[in-house]
Amino acid sequence: MNNIFIIYVNYNSAEEIFSAIERVNKQKSNLVSCKVIVVDNSGELASHNYFDYMSNVVLIKSGTNLGYCGGNNLAYSYILDRHLEGDVLVCNPDTTFDIKQLEIINKTVNHWGLYTLPAYNQKGKVLYTKVKLSGFNQQIFKNRHSDVFVDTDYCPGSFLYFRRSKFENIPELFDERFFMYWEEVDLSLTIRKKGGMCCFINNAGHILRKDNKKGWLNNAVYYYFRNSFLIRHKHKDIFSCINIFKFFSKSILVFTIKSAAQCNLQIIKMMCYGICDGLRNKFGKK
Repeated sequence: MNNIFIIYVNYNSAEEIFSAIERVNKQKSNLVSCKVIVVDNSGELASHNYFDYMSNVVLIKSGTNLGYCGGNNLAYSYILDRHLEGDVLVCNPDTTFDIKQLEIINKTVNHWGLYTLPAYNQKGKVLYTKVKLSGFNQQIFKNRHSDVFVDTDYCPGSFLYFRRSKFENIPELFDERFFMYWEEVDLSLTIRKKGGMCCFINNAGHILRKDNKKGWLNNAVYYYFRNSFLIRHKHKDIFSCINIFKFFSKSILVFTIKSAAQCNLQIIKMMCYGICDGLRNKFGKK
């Protein structure tokens, strides 16, 4: 039986974490053994005895908000430090999947690398089946693909299945300077450069994703702009100066329109902060 370590990072999302664990534990498998690692970035789980009676769940108290990147790295370090064998699934707690899907992925993939599944929202609308990058601009595909494996320029971070291998050289999953946003693009590009795969799998169904929470854009826009400088610096062979110029020309216009449409000046404010900090190479947690 193959081990799969499912990592959930908590930040004020206790109910979603509990629901995600219950979904995993309700499903049985003779092919894979699922171990859940929860990293508590907000400290709200410290007083719960929910985890005391679950042998397949580990709670790690980070002591501070490490963000998406740092939280997942802390869980990954737990796996590496104990020399635990098995694949890793990085997953948002509000992303729904079945254990049988993990069985299919585990059985289907052989080469090490990142894999993901097509995503739908809760209304049954296709969100993506493949992603291509043209510079910083993303082309989202929503059509169905007949091939089992479909190459993608990156795997979205809501569901990242990492097929491990003793040959790979990945001491940590994410560059913590990103904190959040663009980090899964960086990881995907890094794995590709090291000879790993980066694919959608089409014989295992799809995942369900919840819509972003209200107000998420105010915080996201800061990291969206700021971290574009970091990924440009790390992958100059892929992102040119012209690419980043086109990116800013388009994105600034788009978010300015969004700000006006929503009567939300905070979007403009955070956009400006993100650009300024990116120019100053000020990365990590804001």
